[in-house]
Amino acid sequence: MLKRSTLGLLIGAIALGGSVLWFEGRSSRSESTTTALSNSSSENSDGNENSGVNNNPEAAGEKLFPFAEADVEQVMLKRPGESLVFRKQNDNTWEMTAPKTAVAEDGAIAFLLNQLENPTVKTLAVKTSDLSNFGLAEPPILLDLVAAGKPYQLAVGAADFSGDKRYVRIIGDSPVVGPASENEAKNEAGSDSALVQIHVVSGGLLSAVERPTPEWLAPSSSSSDNSSNSSDPNSSTDPRTETSEPVPSSKSHQVP
Repeated sequence: MLKRSTLGLLIGAIALGGSVLWFEGRSSRSESTTTALSNSSSENSDGNENSGVNNNPEAAGEKLFPFAEADVEQVMLKRPGESLVFRKQNDNTWEMTAPKTAVAEDGAIAFLLNQLENPTVKTLAVKTSDLSNFGLAEPPILLDLVAAGKPYQLAVGAADFSGDKRYVRIIGDSPVVGPASENEAKNEAGSDSALVQIHVVSGGLLSAVERPTPEWLAPSSSSSDNSSNSSDPNSSTDPRTETSEPVPSSKSHQVP
């Protein structure tokens, strides 16, 4: 038989071991619950993100157009006082066809098309009657494109409140939003109360479309134009520079 003191120590050890096991088991269950809640919260967040919920109005949007830069075949830039037209050649270089025919600066075209590849900053729904507030009722700059055989047109309007971004509108492709039914949408489409989509884009687009005309031409074309102007064969000689008839000189006479 075990002594009472030994038996007491054994019972105490068993009780202590049971308490430790119970505490560890409880801690493990608590950690599992915390991990599950954390994972669930993360999944819900991802679900909202994937479902299109966007809590950040300044988040980057989608591209303006569905085509790729390589698909663009023609560019027409209409701005006050002039229209510039460029066509892609078979060797993927660009040529200016209006207002004159010349080799275009490929880098200038590439920069413009690259700006169109950038995602929009945000999209707004505005009334047709309010387009003038965004410089889009009578836009000063229009960009006509042909890509993969299809025409596209972009109106470039005023600067936003920050001054470094621009309002633009896709002409003929901005859906009317707001009316509850398709019939109402058709009826509202031509009215001043119709809602249309406009976009806010990086100010780099304005830098591209406001590029001075000489910078749209390849350096060889620009230099040849300058040289042709300086060596114009039709230029006349100033009659004042022509050599006049010699004036007979009077000979001095010696006195005999």
